[in-house]
Amino acid sequence: MMAAIVGFIAVSLLVLSPADRLDWIGIGAAIAGTVTMGLGATLTKHWKRPVSLLEFTAWQLAIIRPLLSAIHCELRDRQSARPSKVIG
Repeated sequence: MMAAIVGFIAVSLLVLSPADRLDWIGIGAAIAGTVTMGLGATLTKHWKRPVSLLEFTAWQLAIIRPLLSAIHCELRDRQSARPSKVIG
């Protein structure tokens, strides 16, 4: 957990400028991603893979693709419904 916090702070120092403000939704997403990655790594070590690493990765990609495609389509439809602002 300490390594995740230190990593988060280090990346923040690299990419943020003094004028930037933190978005609480982004912070929550980063924490959720860190927790799920740690949980996934722990569970994979506890319950061994029943197949080779290549086959395991292929199944993960095959399962997640339709989910990510649906999320992308939903977000794209919401974005196109908003009036666009011209920057310039």
